[in-house]
Amino acid sequence: SKTSREIYSIVLKDTSAYGGFPFYGIVILAALLTEDFSFAYNLVISLIAVTIIVAATRLVYFKPRPGVKKKKYATVYERIDNSSFPSIHVARAVMLSGAFYAKAPVLTPLLLFMILLVILSRLHFKRHDMIDITAGFVIGFVLSMIFF
Repeated sequence: SKTSREIYSIVLKDTSAYGGFPFYGIVILAALLTEDFSFAYNLVISLIAVTIIVAATRLVYFKPRPGVKKKKYATVYERIDNSSFPSIHVARAVMLSGAFYAKAPVLTPLLLFMILLVILSRLHFKRHDMIDITAGFVIGFVLSMIFF
């Protein structure tokens, strides 16, 4: 029904925040406030690492977002932001899940569910395709193994 589709869209939109930069920042702030400085440090360094890796990849290999034609962009930031490969949202969601798993493995089902919802949101809103998602997942997984 139309109502259930609207609810699905709202849930996916809100859940997408789990892979967003602001949410990652809130987790860093929480680690600092609880004086878990080692954890906060790893979160900051992993965030910097994923940002550099994704930005560099997008500069070298530009792939337009699904349904968007390739065009010229005025700034380097616009070009990076409008490239879909790889998905930085998925990479950050996987890294956060790896970080939370390191602290509380009992959360595994919830963490996997959150990653799945972020993936579904990126596909639903046509920000990425499965190739972008897979690349983001791999980057996030590798970095989470390194940092957490």
